[in-house]
Amino acid sequence: MKKTNVKCKLERCIAVVTVALTMIVSAGCVAPAPDNPSENRIMHHVALTPADVDESIRFYRDGIGLKVLSDADIPGNWSGVFNARSDQLKSVYLGDPDRPESGVIELMVFQDGHDERPEKTAPAVGFFLISFIVDMDETLERLKALGFAQDAIRKSPMAPIPTEMILVKDPDGVWVELIPFLFYEKGANQDV
Repeated sequence: MKKTNVKCKLERCIAVVTVALTMIVSAGCVAPAPDNPSENRIMHHVALTPADVDESIRFYRDGIGLKVLSDADIPGNWSGVFNARSDQLKSVYLGDPDRPESGVIELMVFQDGHDERPEKTAPAVGFFLISFIVDMDETLERLKALGFAQDAIRKSPMAPIPTEMILVKDPDGVWVELIPFLFYEKGANQDV
């Protein structure tokens, strides 16, 4: 019995250290911090709770082009922290290891499931979409080849900036916006 407890504690420690190291590396925390600590604002990750983690991995890894940075089972006080149905969590981090400052998507799967999200057809208060700067046509073709993005929307919504964007939905209906590299070249990230 005692060996089992030690083994469980060791496995938990390894899982926590693995996730912590992934977070540190993906956030670019290994780089020197700015001289002024108030300038150190980096968005680290967005967490999603997919109905089917494998389908979401196919979408974000094989379709969008992100890499799996970590995949770990992490026991913790998730019922106390997130009001989750269990304290067993599978956490999959996806991002770009070559651009750690670009942020990470975390797919969180709780052992005893999660509540279904109400269907929303128009913008509502709360989480809305995730945006990626990508080669739009190449990414759209990959998504379509995987069976996603069959109802993609291609629009030019911002008159001062002559560029298109593509909206698709991930396997759980989360809006994903594909933005071309040209978007930033035209100054769209500035006040327009």
